Amino acid sequence: MMNALTAIPIAVRATRALARSALPDSPVVPDGHSWPRRWTAARRHRTTPASQSDSPTSPSDSPASQSDSHASPSDSPATAPQRSAGDPPSPPRFTLTAVVLDTRDPAALARFYARLLGWELATEKPGWVTLRARDGSTGMSFQAEPLYEPPAWPARPGGRLMMAHLDIEVDDLEAARAHAVACGATTADFQPQDQVRVCLDPDGHPFCLWLDLGRASA
Repeated sequence: MMNALTAIPIAVRATRALARSALPDSPVVPDGHSWPRRWTAARRHRTTPASQSDSPTSPSDSPASQSDSHASPSDSPATAPQRSAGDPPSPPRFTLTAVVLDTRDPAALARFYARLLGWELATEKPGWVTLRARDGSTGMSFQAEPLYEPPAWPARPGGRLMMAHLDIEVDDLEAARAHAVACGATTADFQPQDQVRVCLDPDGHPFCLWLDLGRASA
């Protein structure tokens, strides 16, 4: 038979176990009070999940590592390339809208090129006339220059140098030259190439009618 001294520790342990099992899950703490340490310790013991036990957790057991182990490069969202501070700025957009010719009479010269190219007048203002290309590409503009003088062709010492000229591709060289003359151009005396006809517009600007021999023979 169990004596009295042996029964006392057993009774104490049973009483403590009964008190822990009777603890509520969500205790209400009165304002200005705190639960005893044995209460909070007992709750930690009862509410700690098995996965959060004191045993060490391996990296492969964590949710983050498990998700990373199944991720592939194709699963990651695409990101736009980022510009670094050292990258040069993107250049602005440039569009060549027209070639501009100086002339003493912008309206007269514009009408010559309109007949030559089959283009339409876009704007006509005092001292400024523009032509619109049929395909919407680069057009031509004409601005008044009272001091305009025609360049020398071909270039010669002491003559006014040609700064620029127009190249116009045609599919029939002689027919194109005849059309230019009918519009008011003149054929230059000096012709440097067989597949090119140099002409002068009414103000003396040189322009070249040229034939693509490779395309013509195809």
